[in-house]
Order: sequence, then structure tokens, then C-alpha cells
Amino acid sequence: MILSTYLPYAFLVNNIYGDHIGYAFAVVAVWMAFLYRQSGKMHYSLFCGINMALAVIFKQNCLIVFVGIVVFYFMHLITDRTPGKQEKLKMTGNLIVVTVLTFTISSIPTAYISSHLQVEPGAGNTKWAHIAMGLQDTESAPGWYNTYNEATFVENNYDTHATAKVSQDNIKESLRHFAADPEYAWSFFNRKWAILWNNPTFECFTLQSNKVSNVELSPLVKSTIFDGGKINILLIAFFDVCQSVYLFGILMYLITEKKAGIGELLPFLLMIGAFVFWTFWETKCRYVLPYFLFIMPYSVIGYCNLLRQWKCKIVRASLGVIVALILLMNVSGFSIMNESMKINNDTEEYYEYIHEYNKNFMNFRY
Repeated sequence: MILSTYLPYAFLVNNIYGDHIGYAFAVVAVWMAFLYRQSGKMHYSLFCGINMALAVIFKQNCLIVFVGIVVFYFMHLITDRTPGKQEKLKMTGNLIVVTVLTFTISSIPTAYISSHLQVEPGAGNTKWAHIAMGLQDTESAPGWYNTYNEATFVENNYDTHATAKVSQDNIKESLRHFAADPEYAWSFFNRKWAILWNNPTFECFTLQSNKVSNVELSPLVKSTIFDGGKINILLIAFFDVCQSVYLFGILMYLITEKKAGIGELLPFLLMIGAFVFWTFWETKCRYVLPYFLFIMPYSVIGYCNLLRQWKCKIVRASLGVIVALILLMNVSGFSIMNESMKINNDTEEYYEYIHEYNKNFMNFRY
């Protein structure tokens, strides 16, 4: 019920994108991995592998979740205190089961097309092109989609290997540029992280307002999804405050939680994997929304812990440090801090690339 009324996610699901169906199965796979961690029963690993395979079929980006699950199994293997080689072999076998099922089942659609329909699927575009695009600056924002992957594929006559070679050369050129100009590299990735992780609407209103429809929209809907609408301004303000409250709760969890087991840290593993992946991949903030949902429970626990541990000296000292850092960011004249942790001079440009020209957010802030 909460997700259906949370417009960033509800509007994103209405976009009918493979990510959303894939991540639905990926969440079940994560749940099964956690249940295996608790019980040690192999059938949970079987269900984990099956759901992970279905997730990959709908969207290969869900392999990020698969990597997180593999790391989770390895951590379980390393930290398990149960003596005996047999238990270690059992855990290793469960990891192999998840891996084999994931890649075997996810290859079925291609195998079916090849054998039953007598059509050999082409290799398609190379993933190197997406990485190359993710390391380019654009008019919209660093790493934002700019048709580079499509244009390069066409220019190389749809040759996957040739496109990969050109894209790899482009990546090397970008890395050389970053190495030669570290200040630009920091600015590039700092802005890219901002557009990915610091947009409380996750492009949800942009997605809806760009849709073409022959149906006349009601004044209420127009006011909700279009720039200039009063409801739109209020919703952007609301989601902005919600994101700040939500992230502060996660910070409180990291400070106050003292008994977190490996199972509880699995969503954090997925978030870290997503952060690393989209640091280099093509950028759109709508892509990272599912990973925010993975770690949302930490925020609730963080506030609960804060209420219980309010009198703890460590907690109060940590809050004092946070307040001091906020004040330092506001008064500091250091360029690296101005460019990475607060708005300096280009306020309008900053909000343009974070919110993809969503003027309502800028109007609200002013």
C-alpha cells in the first residue's frame, strides 16, 4: 500500500520497464538467501537461484543483486563458526546451486529462440558502449544518456566486436583525461553521484509529463505532474524533506546499531554494489530507486535506536560531530568542500542537472 502511493515508485512502475519486474524477482531471491542464512536448508537456495534467474531474464542489471548474494554466501561461509568440513562443503554446494540455476535458467529464452524458431539471436550492442557513455560529460549531466551507445553501434555496422573496441578506446581516453586532471575527475564523479543519488523525485514527474496521450488530462492530474502545478511543487517539497529524514535515519542506524549480523547487512551490500556499478555505467536517477527501497528499513531501525540510546554519550557525541560538520560545510571556504558538499555559485545549474530541468524544485528552493 505504501509503495502504491509513493509516486516516484508508482510512476516508475507505470513506465513498464524491465527493471521493475526483474527487481521483484530479485527481492524474492534476496529473501530466500536470508532464509537460507537462518535455516541452512537447501531448498531456499533453490528458490533463490530460480528467482535470481527470472530477474536476470527481465533485466541483466539485476546481476548486481546476484553479485551481492554471492558475496553474502561467501561471508556466511567465512564467518560460520560451525566446525567440520562437511558444513563448509554444504555451504559451498548451496552457492554453486544458486550460481548454476541463475545462469542456466536465464539462458533458456536465447536457447529456445535458437532451437525452436530457427533464429540465431545476434550479440547485440556491447556493454562497453554503456560504460563509455557513463564516463562522458553531456549537456544534461555527467554520464547521462546521450545516444553514444546507439550511434557507435550504427557507425560500426552493428558489429559487436568493432563497437566494443571503439568503446574501450573511448573509455581509456576518458580515464587518461581523469588522471591528467584530478580536479575535473572529482568534479565529474561528484556531479554524477549527485544526479544519481540526490534526486528525491527520481524523475517520476518527468516520466509522466513526457508521455503522449490522446486523453484529456484533468486539472488535478496536470497540477500534479507538470511544472508550474501547485500540487507538483508541494509534492517535490514533500519528497525532498522525506529523503532527508530517510537518509538521516540510515545514518543513525550506522551510528547506533551494535548487534547487526551478516544477514542484516545484505541490503547494504546491494547498495554498495549499485553505487560502484552506476559510478561507471550510463546515468539516470530512476535506475537507483530500487536500491533505496532495499535499505529503507534501516532508517526506521535507526530512529528507534536513537530514541532508546538518546542518553548514550557516544550517540550524543556523534550527533555533535554531525552538527559541527554541517556548520563547517556552511562556513568553509575550501574549494573541494564547496564543490562536493554544498551549493557554491552555480545554484541554478546545480539543480538543473540534479533534477533534469525540473524548475519547480528550483522555485521551491528559492
